Amino acid sequence: MEKDQYYMNLALQEAKKGRFQTWKNPLVGAVIVKELKIKEINLLTNNPDKIDQLNDYGIKINKRIPLEIAPNDVDRFYLQTKKKRFHHLLELKETEYTGNFTNTHGKIAIVVAKFNEIVTKNLVRGAKETLHQFGIQDDEIDVIWVPGAFEIGFTAQKLIKSDKYAGIMTLGAVIKGETDHYAMIIQNVTNAIMQMNLQAKISVTFGILTTENIEQALQRAGLKAGNEGSSTAQSLLEMISLNEQL
Repeated sequence: MEKDQYYMNLALQEAKKGRFQTWKNPLVGAVIVKELKIKEINLLTNNPDKIDQLNDYGIKINKRIPLEIAPNDVDRFYLQTKKKRFHHLLELKETEYTGNFTNTHGKIAIVVAKFNEIVTKNLVRGAKETLHQFGIQDDEIDVIWVPGAFEIGFTAQKLIKSDKYAGIMTLGAVIKGETDHYAMIIQNVTNAIMQMNLQAKISVTFGILTTENIEQALQRAGLKAGNEGSSTAQSLLEMISLNEQL
């Protein structure tokens, strides 16, 4: 404490001499460095006042080392104020986040409709092959079969509440018929999955085909136009990885 008071008194004496218009904390640091007979330093700071006062005190700054992290919602306004009003040397770079397919942890659930099973079993096959490709083993994958697309939302919601899974993918095939039943089913299922995505802490991806006929559905299940199950699995892995970063 006596040493601290000694340096404080030195700094106040310098201020009274008119060396600086006002007394500031950086001046104390300059006095300490001077008293220790240090002539040059590498300075870890964003504060230009420290640089000016050390230079004015005859201390050479060989290098300024920035001290900065990416801003977040809590400190962004504070850092912007320091930069704008106090001229702190901040870049305030925004961090970019992106998911990948190989940095995932935890089990994955596949909720799939039995209805139009000739299509949906191929969606499951494509999804599992893709998960295996990126290192997800069978013991990390649970496949839950439900009667139809309408039951997918109820089941996925229960799985979310179980806290057993890092992510959930939903697979199904709704084929347009001659009635409005098709439109009602797909609207309700889409809304249910969207609401789960907005409210859940884990990712839920949508892999439910909506086609005019069975031929189109088979094509999108791996026959000609790629496999929607595989695409949905990739999206889920990417979102799990992204979710872990945010």
